[in-house]
Amino acid sequence: MVKELLSQLELGNDMTKFIIILSLFVVVATVLVAILFRDFGWVKYILGIIILIVGVFKFLAIANNLVAEENLGNLMTIMLLGIIGVVSLCTSGIFSIIVPKRRKRRKRRVIKENTTS
Repeated sequence: MVKELLSQLELGNDMTKFIIILSLFVVVATVLVAILFRDFGWVKYILGIIILIVGVFKFLAIANNLVAEENLGNLMTIMLLGIIGVVSLCTSGIFSIIVPKRRKRRKRRVIKENTTS
């Protein structure tokens, strides 16, 4: 099904297909986490934050020799992690606006009348 969708989009570059598939996977994972942990508002942002932190650490690892030929593949990976992390955070933000938190039901206290006369 995914191959048919990508063939209809006529995307020529394999990297573009990879970005789209990985972004869709992250969006689905973010939505599932947001549904499962609806009561905890901060949990849905964890996936995007982790992806961005990994991207920043990979960038800092190659920062002193950024344009060397052996680091160009790493630079592409860092860009992908940044794009996918931002997509995940945007999905989390939109999902938090659309789907509200569950309200906790309070137990009502029933006051019993004293009927003994």
